[in-house]
Amino acid sequence: MLDKFADDNRLEVAEPEIDAYMQAVRVRHMETIIRLEAKRKDMERAMNSPVLSAAGKARKAKEIEQLEALLKVTREEAARVAVTGEAAKKERQLAAQRIIKWKANQALFRKYGGRVIGPIQEPESFDGKMAYFREQAAAGCFRILDKNLESFFWNILTNEVLYTHLFVSDKDREGAMSHPWWLAGGRVSNSVPPVSGGAGARGN
Repeated sequence: MLDKFADDNRLEVAEPEIDAYMQAVRVRHMETIIRLEAKRKDMERAMNSPVLSAAGKARKAKEIEQLEALLKVTREEAARVAVTGEAAKKERQLAAQRIIKWKANQALFRKYGGRVIGPIQEPESFDGKMAYFREQAAAGCFRILDKNLESFFWNILTNEVLYTHLFVSDKDREGAMSHPWWLAGGRVSNSVPPVSGGAGARGN
């Protein structure tokens, strides 16, 4: 349904936006790797402390093992966005999909206002998405035939209790939805303008 909303509102993704997204992801991965490697060194020093008990050393070893697994995943993700050729085309398509999802959520927030879910990596327009899906269901644009699945779907979409701890404060909603999440924090310029209509790569 978000794809339909993007189509109806002529939301597009331009190549420079994909470039900025890919660069931001690369920077974030490298920052994460550097931070995790520094943490691993600190943990290794702590584990080798002569005052640490055997049980403490075992706990530290387990923590290091978990950190190594996270480092491995992060390095794999960093390598994936650095690929070339056909693999790079696929990564750019995935980037376009995430960008169009963000634009749809931003447009829903602009249209309906309301609460925003965060601080997950990709802020979402909770009330905006709920209002839009209800409108589309009432208009007969979609129907869920399985009653159990229908109940589950609407519960996930509308049950605010599930998201109580994730709602962004009233004063921070506008900021959360003003700039693309991947450009947050000043790591990459926010100068890429939103694009609506015209030529560009679609995030289908």
